[in-house]
Amino acid sequence: MTYDDEAIYQDADIEAAELEAASNEHWAEIGRGDKLRAAGRPGDAAKSCPHSAGYGLSGTHATAANDPDAGSDTVLFRCSYCGAGLDRDPWDGNPRILNIHLSAIGS
Repeated sequence: MTYDDEAIYQDADIEAAELEAASNEHWAEIGRGDKLRAAGRPGDAAKSCPHSAGYGLSGTHATAANDPDAGSDTVLFRCSYCGAGLDRDPWDGNPRILNIHLSAIGS
């Protein structure tokens, strides 16, 4: 079996461009959130945030970070970008923002 090397490279180029565009949009969302937070609008910043980094509130990290919701049965995840306390891990789909603690993001 032979492969069309040119077609393979074209497919790889298309995939790389799609991944780069998704990455650029992701970081643009974070940048918009940073600007909103700096403008004194943490709620709007949290709504625009992709919540792609953070930690669970049932673990030792939340306790070590002195997170105000450490061990909560309701607030289960803290976003490190916007400080939002979420009702679930964002990778489990469409988390609901329950609170915002800017002290949790260190900026």
